[in-house]
Amino acid sequence: MSPSTERLRQIASMYAHHDDELRGVVRRRAGGAQPATIGDACSFAWAQLISAEHVDVRPPRWGALAYVTTTAVRKAWELRGAERRAAAYDHEQLDTSPRRAATATRPPMKPPRCRCAARWR
Repeated sequence: MSPSTERLRQIASMYAHHDDELRGVVRRRAGGAQPATIGDACSFAWAQLISAEHVDVRPPRWGALAYVTTTAVRKAWELRGAERRAAAYDHEQLDTSPRRAATATRPPMKPPRCRCAARWR
């Protein structure tokens, strides 16, 4: 079911008035997120609001603003986690430091022997 023209008009009005504020909230709550990540998260939240027919977008719009904020913050956390995992994976694959190369060719170490175990035999 496609959203009504009136609903789209109200969401467009909300977007015009509250998008900058939403980006600021997401920036604060998803600390350390890149600006592109924040933009992606906010865009995702606005798109989700269009299809979320259960959210009332009529004034005073508190419920709709809470929905968009929560959705954007959660998406920013999700995107940051994916970025961190990708960066960690890339770092492991691309790490060519001498220390990494030396440990990669060294055989695994044996566990240390405990001297005190011999006393109790």
